[in-house]
Amino acid sequence: MKYRVALASYDGQYVDHHFGHAYKYYIYEFDGEKDTYEYIEKRFVDAQCECHDQSQDAFADVFDKLSDTGAIVISRIGPDAIRIVESKGYVIYESDAEIKNIVESIKENRLFEVDKWREVQKI
Repeated sequence: MKYRVALASYDGQYVDHHFGHAYKYYIYEFDGEKDTYEYIEKRFVDAQCECHDQSQDAFADVFDKLSDTGAIVISRIGPDAIRIVESKGYVIYESDAEIKNIVESIKENRLFEVDKWREVQKI
């Protein structure tokens, strides 16, 4: 089974975006059967930095562009946004570590299985 995670980062080295300010996500895919991962691509979304509207509509672009991922890693996220994001089926992790260390930890600890991420859907 394959799983994807979106990591919010300005430079692709560290997770350094607050959820409401995040406009760039680096997508990694994990293959649970082969015990491997790979970088897929960088995606841009409409950031909600001035957003005081904590509704699903406010984050529609994020949900649309990250719809094939099961988890999001950000540096910080507020309680209202957490409820909204989790209600859409995402697992959320807060971290400000290096991306390479985060993806290694996800693989080693098989967080995609432990935390029951959504699988990548085959078309």
